[in-house]
Amino acid sequence: MDSEFQSKKDSNLEYCLQTPRAVLSTEGYTEEDSNETDRLIKEFLAGKFYLYDAINEIKSAGIELDKTELEEIGTRNQTITELKAILKEWIVTVAMEYLKLDEKSARAEEARIFPFGSHRLGVNSRGGDIDILVLCPTFVDRDRDFFGDLFERLKAQPGIEELVKVNDPRVLVPVIKLTFHNIPIDLAFAKFDLGASDDLNDNRILPTSMDEKMVYSINGPRNVDGIIRSVDPENKNPMRVYNFRTTLKLLKLWAKNRGIYSNVLGYVTGISLAILVAKICQLYPNLKPNKLIEKFFIHYSEWDWENVPVLIEPIRTYENLDKLNEMQWYDPKSEIGQEKINNMKMDPYSSPMMVATPAFPVMNSTRKVNKTTLTIIKQQLMIGREILQKKPVAWHELFKKINFFEIYYNFIEVSVVANDQDEFNIWKGYVESQIIKFTQRLEIDIEKTCGDALLVHPYPVAFERQDPQFKFIQSYYYGLRYVVPPTDDLVPPDLYYSALDFISKLDKKRKEYNFQTANLRILHLLRNELPSLDQPISKSKESNKDKNTTTTAPPTTASANANVKRGPDYSQDADLEPQVTKKVHTNKEEESTNVATNHSSSPKDSLTPPNGVLTAQKGNGTSTINRTTMVEETKVTQPPPAKKVEVKPQPKVTPAYTNIPTLGKTDFKVINASSHLQQGDELDDFL
Repeated sequence: MDSEFQSKKDSNLEYCLQTPRAVLSTEGYTEEDSNETDRLIKEFLAGKFYLYDAINEIKSAGIELDKTELEEIGTRNQTITELKAILKEWIVTVAMEYLKLDEKSARAEEARIFPFGSHRLGVNSRGGDIDILVLCPTFVDRDRDFFGDLFERLKAQPGIEELVKVNDPRVLVPVIKLTFHNIPIDLAFAKFDLGASDDLNDNRILPTSMDEKMVYSINGPRNVDGIIRSVDPENKNPMRVYNFRTTLKLLKLWAKNRGIYSNVLGYVTGISLAILVAKICQLYPNLKPNKLIEKFFIHYSEWDWENVPVLIEPIRTYENLDKLNEMQWYDPKSEIGQEKINNMKMDPYSSPMMVATPAFPVMNSTRKVNKTTLTIIKQQLMIGREILQKKPVAWHELFKKINFFEIYYNFIEVSVVANDQDEFNIWKGYVESQIIKFTQRLEIDIEKTCGDALLVHPYPVAFERQDPQFKFIQSYYYGLRYVVPPTDDLVPPDLYYSALDFISKLDKKRKEYNFQTANLRILHLLRNELPSLDQPISKSKESNKDKNTTTTAPPTTASANANVKRGPDYSQDADLEPQVTKKVHTNKEEESTNVATNHSSSPKDSLTPPNGVLTAQKGNGTSTINRTTMVEETKVTQPPPAKKVEVKPQPKVTPAYTNIPTLGKTDFKVINASSHLQQGDELDDFL
């Protein structure tokens, strides 16, 4: 009897998890849950997120709002009002020029704006960005008017900085990026005549003439509305929406602190995390955020991501919208999904994680997640579950930042470099849009040689750097480590050609842009070779207001970082600066050496791989690698390696900025058992 009951219980659980809007339990909350949720808001959200979506509830809980919060809200609202005025004058000009209307008639035309993303969801970080859809009349042309005349108009507008247009043909959602009154804003474009209604959610109004980029753009606000609607379908219980927002804010903080929040690097994003939270809120509509978080980790730590999609709305098709039906994502395990897959070439980089958006046409919001990043996400979900199972819950442990530069000893550094500000802004945007392909290439090359033995961990934070060769440099980092004890017969992966292939492909775009100073550099560094890193880059221009953040990362000793501003979005990432040895280039060059074949069978011989920046060069059908020697400028503050290589003192040289950075600087050491276990703390991982 007990086994039959358990079987029915498991069957009901499986049904609810796979069925949109299904309710698993209507259990309520206790006074203790309310008190614990209030403590979570006060301790972890106040000062980091806007709390204005429920000011009355916050005040009743005894939480004091930051005095600057209402001022910031006023500035954001005023900025949107000014942006509306700019768009109005722009549309009038376009209507007069291309429709030949007089000014009075032209003023009847308008471009409507629809915020979406975190701002529309009501879960924005303090100082966070605003995503806005600019919905234009049909006579407006995207390239000619939006990226042409409007861009030039914004360029001349006081208060607007960091203006960049991202309209490469391969970009899924073309946008104009800018900061207005120090608020980062992304403007997306779509066009059709909405009419007198402001309701974007009626699928019948969608014109089939919209191209794919416009569909993705317009679904921004439509998806947000669908998520909110799925949490409170009858729009009668605002407390459910409040619980959803509070839970999402807390889990957004968790995902950022644990290094799994990034669209660029292929982790969870704002929209995918919102859908995941909305699903839990559907299953348990009456629980408080403290309990919703526990359910989040219980269910998603066991989720069959490769086979079961997360759905908060059913996937539907519509008559007379064949083009949009064809664009739509379908569950690969469904009949229509199988048919679609059979009619198209299988994508070798298809995502193993499926979190479906609610608005038609449905998309997979985790399409950039790959095998590598899903492995990291699963690890963090399991760690979170283990923390929450121990009572009382150690919430500080759940939200503690990951010590990325302490966990790994081998790193890959991907740096966008330039000596011209405009080139740098454009180039870094393009590299960010393509860097996930480098992760995928690493994933394939590592799997060929050592399977799942070597873990690659992309860290989703960009660091501003200081380098004597370049005026502008921004770097991303990958951590590398074996997840099983490496053996002597393990074939070390050769990642040199992964880097060279990625550089070569991006170099075609660099030449197409006709850049004179912009370039890309990829290095393989050991922990004690890491540069001194500036603060992580945040979209926000606000200075950090939260000075009480705790962290287990070591404090920085780099004086160059003292005056760097950082935004609240990444305020908790700022202390992740490792204490490292600075390196200075010298002009001395050694003989050409092929480091990729420098395999050492003796741990003592390979404890300290050769220093140097390697420059890949091709000529006469052969490849050579030139190594530029480097010297230590300061002592390493970490424990010294087991064996120290004596380096003869070299004169310190600080080269002047070069006009054209060297193409394709790469350095990939052999990652074997010996090099991996250079420091004693690494050995503990295998004991």
